[in-house]
Amino acid sequence: MRLLVIGLMMVLVASLATCLPSSLPLPEYPPTTTLSTQIPTPSLPSTRSSLAPPSNCPHMPLGGFYDVWRNEQVWPRLGCAVAPAEAVTGTEAYLCYATHSLWLGEKRLFVVVTDSGLRWAFVPDESGLPPDAALMVAPTPQLPKPTPGPPTVTPVPTPTPVVLLLPPITTPTPSPHPTQLSVALPSSESGPLPDASPIETPIPPWPLGCFPATGRHGWLARAIAGAEGGGWSRTGETTFEGAIQQFEGGWLLWNGNVCSVLFADGTWTMF
Repeated sequence: MRLLVIGLMMVLVASLATCLPSSLPLPEYPPTTTLSTQIPTPSLPSTRSSLAPPSNCPHMPLGGFYDVWRNEQVWPRLGCAVAPAEAVTGTEAYLCYATHSLWLGEKRLFVVVTDSGLRWAFVPDESGLPPDAALMVAPTPQLPKPTPGPPTVTPVPTPTPVVLLLPPITTPTPSPHPTQLSVALPSSESGPLPDASPIETPIPPWPLGCFPATGRHGWLARAIAGAEGGGWSRTGETTFEGAIQQFEGGWLLWNGNVCSVLFADGTWTMF
């Protein structure tokens, strides 16, 4: 009996072994990822302070240029100087339409500064004129001529009466050949009297207060006007002695009177 039970148990175990697969599939897990231990470095803003300009620039501006450059509205935009200051000589004129033209003789270059939008630009001098060309001179204003009126009549003084001496009466003998007398009236030195009506002054074909520009600044004025024509100036051309210095973000230009800050983005200010 015991042997029968043991045999039945062996048969049952064998049947269960044939029903189960030889190997069970392993459960799938997400792939193992290696976490980076590097901490990203944030992008830090510029360390330039609006209180103090840098003192380690390769070329430090000097004198008046330093006084302008250290301004907290100037040096953060200009940055450090990339070259020492240079002496320049040139001429300048104020053209019509709020344009200040400065010609740098050593550079053969115009600096054109406009009040419209506070913009500026470099313009190469292609006028072809020599450095010692004659300066543009503003014309002398002409005073208006008075309108001629009727002539002034000078009163004739009353003559003092005199005693007339009558000559003896004689009977003239007529001539057989009478002579014709031709009386030549004296011509008037002043000519015919002018018309007393007012004379209209012609309006010049240029803006009020301006005159046709000449010389190198006249070439620039016409180049700026382009197809619109023109080329007018408000002042004559004057000479100056100044300096210029280049920075990372623009230039400083001194014309002997004021210092212009010319930023690289085309805007400008003045000190």
